[in-house]
Amino acid sequence: MWNKNRQWQTLEKLPATERGYTAASVIRNRLAEHAKWGTLTEDIINDLCGNDDAPKTTPTFLDYARLYLKQASVGKSTLREYAKSLDKYWIPPWYQREIHTITAKEVRTLIADIIWSSEKTRNNNLIPLRGVFEIALDDKVIETNPVEKIKNTKHQAPPPDPFSREDMEQLLTWLYKNKQDAPVYWLYFEIAFWTGMRTGELLALTWSDIDFDAGLIKVSKVMSDGEVVHQTKTAEYRDVFFNARSEDSLKRLKAIRSTVSDRLFMSPRFVNSPWQTDKTPRRALTEAMKATGIRHRATYTTRHTFITNCLTDGLNIYFVAKQTGHSVRTLETRYARWIDVSKARSEIAKLNTGKG
Repeated sequence: MWNKNRQWQTLEKLPATERGYTAASVIRNRLAEHAKWGTLTEDIINDLCGNDDAPKTTPTFLDYARLYLKQASVGKSTLREYAKSLDKYWIPPWYQREIHTITAKEVRTLIADIIWSSEKTRNNNLIPLRGVFEIALDDKVIETNPVEKIKNTKHQAPPPDPFSREDMEQLLTWLYKNKQDAPVYWLYFEIAFWTGMRTGELLALTWSDIDFDAGLIKVSKVMSDGEVVHQTKTAEYRDVFFNARSEDSLKRLKAIRSTVSDRLFMSPRFVNSPWQTDKTPRRALTEAMKATGIRHRATYTTRHTFITNCLTDGLNIYFVAKQTGHSVRTLETRYARWIDVSKARSEIAKLNTGKG
């Protein structure tokens, strides 16, 4: 159905065989998809159906920008960032342009003329731009992707800024003493500091994810924009093993668990209301940092602190990678300083300092 009418196409170039029927089904599904999202044009019909002699009415960049946003398989927050990027940088100069007329030279020139706040910002804004041209290429509306040979530039990410072990213990002690009426705050950060889990992973936890017999947490989902997404950041399931501190905290938390919700972290202010974002625990940590005089950091710093503590104590880097959902390469590059400290301690211990 298109424009409220049933559309029929004869695919004269396809043989009446099982293989031809399969190819026809693929073409039909692509046409139906475009019709569903309001991006179907005569040009797309002619290209997909092999009507080479039909007049061309190629869709615009804006048509494919809209289609890209409707098809993108990303979380809500990421989709919002992609929409902002397209609206700010890419749609204004090209929204009326037929997408097949945009050249690689034009793309390179526009990218070069924009004053980017950082190389990372530049690279991130190229992601939706590439996506727009990729689906146009898939539909054979364009012959080449003008962004294909434009590479990401190298950028130096700021090094992790973890809490020291003393600062961590001071913060946890303050939360324990000053949040007696709401122990969930202290327990949340005990578990965060001693598992290294991402904020979204912690907020999405349910009691069915906690296996006390096996001594581990099953991480398979995240909280994103107030909704549970059944996929982790790396799209990989992993097990996070207990240590003495995290196990004790989980048992304490279970003793005060909600009888209505299966979620671990419930609001102490609103009955049967699980935390949807880290806004509430973040306030508690900010209060603790101010009270103790510890320099302000984001709640995500609990993850950096766990990783650096593991590496400084000499835990196997492959185990740490599996525990945290990082790649070994990321640990070796971003956390090299703490790995070197561990190795240095191991090596200096070999030095014979006994008197002859």
